[in-house]
Amino acid sequence: MGLGHLYRQSPLLTRMVLYLAVFGVLVVILTTVLGSTSEYRYKIEHIRQYIVGLGQTQVPVLSRNLWTMNDEAVRLQLSSLLQNRDLVYLEVADASGGLFKDGERPSAGEPVISQTFPLIYDANGSKVDLGRFLVCATAKGAWRDVVNDIPLQLGLNVVIVVLICVFVFFLFYFMVSRHLKRIACFAAELDFDNLERELLLNRKSRSRPDELGRIVIAFNEMRRRLIADRDMMAAQQTRLLEGQQKYETIYNAASDAIFIHDAVTGAVEEVNLSMLAMFKCSYNEALSGFPQEFTEVDEIHTPQLARRRIEAAIKEGPQRFEWHARRSTGEPFWAEVGMRYAEFGGGGHVVAVVRDIESRKQMELALKAEQQRLLVTIQGIGDGVITTDTRGRITLINRVAQKLTGWPQLEACGRSLSEVFHIVNEQSGQLCEDPVSKVLASGKIIGLANHTVLIARDGSRCTIADSGAPIRDGSGSINGVVLVFSDVTAKTRLDADLQRVKKLEAVGVLAGGIAHDFNNILAAILGNINMARLELEAGSNSGVDELLAEAERASLRAKGLTGQLLTFAKGGEPIKDVANLDEVIRDSADFVLRGSKVSCRYDFETGLWPVMIDSDQISQVIQNMVINAQQAMPQGGEIEISCHNHSEMDGDFVRLMIRDEGAGIEPAVIDRIFDPYFTTKDGGNGLGLAVSHSIISKHNGHLQVESTPGKGTVFIIDFPVTRQGSVADIGGRQKAQAANPRETEGGTVMIMDDERPLRELAAIMLGRLGHETVKTAHGREAVERYQEMFKAGKAPELVIMDLTIPGGMGGREAAAEILAFDPAARLVVASGYSNDPVMARCQEFGFRAAISKPYQLAELQAVINQVMTLADDGL
Repeated sequence: MGLGHLYRQSPLLTRMVLYLAVFGVLVVILTTVLGSTSEYRYKIEHIRQYIVGLGQTQVPVLSRNLWTMNDEAVRLQLSSLLQNRDLVYLEVADASGGLFKDGERPSAGEPVISQTFPLIYDANGSKVDLGRFLVCATAKGAWRDVVNDIPLQLGLNVVIVVLICVFVFFLFYFMVSRHLKRIACFAAELDFDNLERELLLNRKSRSRPDELGRIVIAFNEMRRRLIADRDMMAAQQTRLLEGQQKYETIYNAASDAIFIHDAVTGAVEEVNLSMLAMFKCSYNEALSGFPQEFTEVDEIHTPQLARRRIEAAIKEGPQRFEWHARRSTGEPFWAEVGMRYAEFGGGGHVVAVVRDIESRKQMELALKAEQQRLLVTIQGIGDGVITTDTRGRITLINRVAQKLTGWPQLEACGRSLSEVFHIVNEQSGQLCEDPVSKVLASGKIIGLANHTVLIARDGSRCTIADSGAPIRDGSGSINGVVLVFSDVTAKTRLDADLQRVKKLEAVGVLAGGIAHDFNNILAAILGNINMARLELEAGSNSGVDELLAEAERASLRAKGLTGQLLTFAKGGEPIKDVANLDEVIRDSADFVLRGSKVSCRYDFETGLWPVMIDSDQISQVIQNMVINAQQAMPQGGEIEISCHNHSEMDGDFVRLMIRDEGAGIEPAVIDRIFDPYFTTKDGGNGLGLAVSHSIISKHNGHLQVESTPGKGTVFIIDFPVTRQGSVADIGGRQKAQAANPRETEGGTVMIMDDERPLRELAAIMLGRLGHETVKTAHGREAVERYQEMFKAGKAPELVIMDLTIPGGMGGREAAAEILAFDPAARLVVASGYSNDPVMARCQEFGFRAAISKPYQLAELQAVINQVMTLADDGL
């Protein structure tokens, strides 16, 4: 056993004694050496101080003896000085070269302490250098004294160090070692199962614990933590046992069979109870028989393939596949297998979960057969069928759909519907909304809008009619959409031909009606004018005024008939403003029914929404409807007019309903009541309802009729709601002008019209109103004349411009050029075509007002007053 091992095995107290012994020896040696060195240095310094003192006392005596040349005295002085044992050599050298010495000069290498003093004599204030005085001393005596004192000093140091070590030993023992021994004994006796005893030391307690106290505190805290860890480990062990029991319960309670394979050998290490039941084998058979006993059903599902599946689960990740397995009885069945690699218990394993899907396979085969029959049925029907999933991807397309779209089944499946089923609006050419999105959003059956065209892959086009419906599963959730459509191009063309035939018939009726009405009106006009001329030729004025007035009334009837025809012929653009529909309805109905046997009952909702209408045209519609209702009740009755707010999917409306108690309309003719010149009443011209339908259409509204023979008829009109104002602002400016008419002074008015008789007639009317006129035939002439007059400072106060000039510049273009150099120009547009948007929205094109031709003197004066009044108001 080596010393190092013996040292490491020694108790702490023994090592402490050894440490103190080594430390004491080192301290004794060090203190002795340091003490002797210090004493030696002290003695050497004492000799130097003695020599310095010697020089201070002997130099004056020697200087005087040398000055008096008393050589004997010098020798005696040197001899007496050598009595000191430390001095070994003295020498006096005078200035003349004489030398006095005593003693032996030290040899080279011997430690010598020497010092030379100059000998200077003061002769009556004059310093005389007489020589030098050399004193040499040796350190041998001092060293002998130091050496002689070492034993005594050494012994004293040993005693002191021993006392100190003994004190330190006992101090360490009582304050540290005995407590550490107790702590060591406590730690050695400490048992994990017996941690209740607490460590206590037999020492006084302190308010602030020292290192040993902190060790005891830490030790007891560690003991408490060990107790807590022991309890926690016990609880964890209990939970672990419970978890293991739960795992075994779940593992064996699973309805799927579970195999645990060794990842290296592929052998079965563990199976659950469901595996034994599924494969009808014992536990030992399960561990020894896989995979040979439970595979080998066919040439595909072999043990070699099973082994490759296990290797794939290890290298590639989780595997899922179907497997044709076999029970121990030899009965084959289909199973779904999931494999996953896992590491536990210090090794790699493959966990396989097997589910019996034999019944599901049978259902799938039956479903596949049913799907095949359904596919054959779908492929055999005459309409196109396309099915999609919820993402709009095509899953099936039958032969008719393939033919119409130009996409075969293999290419179409998997593509988005918009790629294959490309539909646009026939009239606008805009893409139609995706029908799949509409079905998924509504969850209901939807149909395509009219005029839908399918563009095939080769660019060919056909008109189709279709519907879309959601495909729902057993729980009612939508998992796809089915579209059914058919080519209706031929049917659409046939319907269009029938429509054209009906329109030609209607045009024939219209032409006959127009000819009849205008012949009657022209007969009245020509007859009255002819009679007036005959009276004038006969020199008689009696009756001429009445004949001309009758001709004028006939002309106004012709103007009204023309207005109705223009309105029907998609003309008569309404001049819209926010209107109080309540007042328009009441005024129109009361005016028509005044003095008749029919009464009117009103039912208006409070707070009707505002609408934008042309009050004159809507008044005409109301009058036509009320007249029809009145004529349907020749014996009298009551007309119910109701008006209320109404909301639908396509917006908000104000709904007007006019209901009568008449005989109603026969179903055979109800679809023709809006045709021009179609009437079932004696004395009717058949334009009232046709014009009304055109007016409502121009207002973006809807007009429909419901009738039951013998129970009356109801006309329903929907007016779209506007958000541009309120009925409180209706006609404010026009009412103010009507309440405060303003006469205008005569001025210059420019007339632009391509018809000379109309220019002349307008000039006569303006002259009658006190205005001077400037007549121009077309827009270019009007622009040039206006510029000339403007530069001359005589610009016309008003310009009345014809809207349409055949072959020349019309009023719209001329107005733009005039306003370019005179933005303050006051322009009025005049036209016999009220269907032009300029007439309905004249302010948008720079005109102050519009007037329809032909116009009377009062109408012309009203327009001039309106424009001049607005100009005076700065508007």
